Amino acid sequence: MASRFIDAGSACGPAGVKGHNGLSLTVVLIAIALLVSGGCGKRVPHGNLPWAQAKVTVRVGADPLAVGEVAFLADQGSSGVDAGGVVDAKGSVTIPVLPGDYTVVIRPLPPSEEELSKPRTGPNAAKPRVTSIPGRFHSPKTSPFKATLSAREKREFTFDLSAPDGK
Repeated sequence: MASRFIDAGSACGPAGVKGHNGLSLTVVLIAIALLVSGGCGKRVPHGNLPWAQAKVTVRVGADPLAVGEVAFLADQGSSGVDAGGVVDAKGSVTIPVLPGDYTVVIRPLPPSEEELSKPRTGPNAAKPRVTSIPGRFHSPKTSPFKATLSAREKREFTFDLSAPDGK
């Protein structure tokens, strides 16, 4: 006579077959699928968030910053969420951000895989990266750049790294 129970060593069985604890395998599989696909918390569809757009241009005097990253770091207590991007050859980047108050930092890009793979000493040693981004713009504690964005707002910001106040 065939058993109605799943063998303890088996990981699968026909749908509707009850396991040793009486739960239908179908119910267990559906529950697992819902947990995996839906997660445990309330999710908001990406398109329904009130995204704002910040178009940032970074200059060093009259010249665009050719290489660097811009990060919008949410101020404490702000409803914003950290976001960022890499500037293009014109020193510009458009960053989607949630509404909120931000401190903007501008940093050099991290070393590439190629730079990291080169020896530190000897004739083939990696040359130190020269950056035109002063250190005070790298940290939210010292950066003078601030931005406030509202829901679905599109704003343009220009930051000059050669100006005393950065503006």
